Amino acid sequence: MTLLKVAILDDYLGLAAKVPDWTRLAGRVEVTSFDRSLAKVPDVGELLAPFDAICLIRERMPITDA
Repeated sequence: MTLLKVAILDDYLGLAAKVPDWTRLAGRVEVTSFDRSLAKVPDVGELLAPFDAICLIRERMPITDA
């Protein structure tokens, strides 16, 4: 079974792993939380390419066509 890969961006307080109840998704979803802004990362598209879903917590991450 292939896991759905989810990226959570700008989780600088580390709440994404603590507050939601992820147990219902265990074995089906792999969650990766980024604790810093990726807005200025040169290859952010390549960094996020392996993910099936991106969850934006803050308004700091611009999502562009690039």
